[in-house]
Amino acid sequence: MKQFINWDDLASDKAEVPLVLVFAILLFYIAFGGLLFASFEPWTYMDAFYFCFVSLTTIGFGDFVPESQ
Repeated sequence: MKQFINWDDLASDKAEVPLVLVFAILLFYIAFGGLLFASFEPWTYMDAFYFCFVSLTTIGFGDFVPESQ
């Protein structure tokens, strides 16, 4: 397999993604998670958004915990 792959060409190819796009995708991911948790849990949207942000950033204060029903 090594003979078919030119590793030097792969190392020089870098995917450049704009930082604004990364933050927009992150914000969308948290906002969509907030919508889901707000619909399945007895929380407001801001509480669900806060929970998703804290969970995604692995801060994990533990002040909001999903309840199984």
